[in-house]
Amino acid sequence: MKRKHSTNEKKKSEQLMYSILRCISEAIMMVDRNGNITHANAKALHLVGMDINTLRDQSVAKLFPKNREILETAKTGESLPLVEVPIEKNRKRNFLMLKSYAVKGESGHCGSLLFLSEKKAFLNGVRKASGLKAGYTFDDIVGISDSLSTQVDLAKVAATSDARVLITGETGTGKELFAHAIHNASERKNGPFVAINCAAIPRDLIESEIMGYASGAYTGARQGGQTGKLELADGGTVFLDEISQMPLDVQAKFLRVLQDGTITRLGDTKPIKLDIRVIAATNENLYEKGNDHSFRHDLYFRLSVVEINVPALRNRHGDIEKLSSVLLERISKKSGRERVHISPEVMSHFKKYPWPGNIRELENVLEMAELTSPAGVIQVTNLPERIRQYVPVDGNALAFVGTATQEQKKSELLPPGLSVESGEEIYKRHSLSIKDAELNCLRRAMVETNGNIAEISRILGLSRSTIYRRIKEFNLNKVIKYN
Repeated sequence: MKRKHSTNEKKKSEQLMYSILRCISEAIMMVDRNGNITHANAKALHLVGMDINTLRDQSVAKLFPKNREILETAKTGESLPLVEVPIEKNRKRNFLMLKSYAVKGESGHCGSLLFLSEKKAFLNGVRKASGLKAGYTFDDIVGISDSLSTQVDLAKVAATSDARVLITGETGTGKELFAHAIHNASERKNGPFVAINCAAIPRDLIESEIMGYASGAYTGARQGGQTGKLELADGGTVFLDEISQMPLDVQAKFLRVLQDGTITRLGDTKPIKLDIRVIAATNENLYEKGNDHSFRHDLYFRLSVVEINVPALRNRHGDIEKLSSVLLERISKKSGRERVHISPEVMSHFKKYPWPGNIRELENVLEMAELTSPAGVIQVTNLPERIRQYVPVDGNALAFVGTATQEQKKSELLPPGLSVESGEEIYKRHSLSIKDAELNCLRRAMVETNGNIAEISRILGLSRSTIYRRIKEFNLNKVIKYN
């Protein structure tokens, strides 16, 4: 009678357990203290692709062979934080997110509860929490110049398809703005927008950051592995900024992503299928970098299905005034101060200055000017010295107008035979050609920066590849000094 009563009580407990598991919306499994599966609700069975008869009494290590920590924590009575677990379902590799909680009774540890969820649903939550979405549209691109309008129209056409896009242009021209706008105008607008700056990620980590890695891929790897940025972009758009800085070995692996839409995590063997659109951006000439073998030509050809060249601010005639107005309005909202106005003299300087830093430089100049103009009007005295001292001359060259000390400094930078005078006088007196003027400017920049190519690029508003090409063309040494 006691045995029969005990059996009936056990059946009642199991029925109650099954009823509770059926009512819970989450996918749950129960394992005993030996790590064997005892119960699982319908949602959990659906996720692993098995029925309860096949699953019952099976070791959890057999179901998740690559995650031994699940079995170990089930035996020791410890809880396990959220981990990613691969599982074979219908001969395909899938990933689930798993978290375990230890169950303790009067007699101590008696098993664990495993909570499972689909990785895609988990990633959607991560994307929402992380704000992986594009924040700009084509309405945020300000300007009416023909050079800009042509590229905007091309970008709108690109947004109607899933074609890969390569956005080129100098630093600060707004390449990322174009990428955001293309995504928000496409059918993927409700999907994630993941931006990756290839120049900001350490070289040794870029592959694991982009592709992700499996559990135990290398010493110090996160338990359970890590989802790569490309997986986070599944169903949406990935924006690869500074693509020219991607290492060659990663470029080779990225070719496979573009070719068949699959990635293989670091330390894993099975590919993962992805649905992503790729938009890349660079301020360098990728074709020329391919010629010197620092960028793969085949990757360039795959990326540049649609190539958009964002014009430099100095080539956007008529946009300076409108851009300044919009940027000032944004700065005023940010600072909470009353909006200031730009004097005609300042606007005249703005239209003459070549803006090597493009829109980013204009915004920074306006922010400083707004901060230092309590009278409500931005005057010339509120501008940085570099803008006040530059004046345009023939041939688009630039000359300083400064103090005697600055004049003396400039004379040290001029090649032998040229005296300190304005750029216009140099052209008139010495009848310099455009090529001579380029050589003169490059020589001065090289001396002033002691041959720092990145600094020369910033000063002259040219890409580094162009600087190297000019140095080779003019047969100059990297550092030039005059006696």
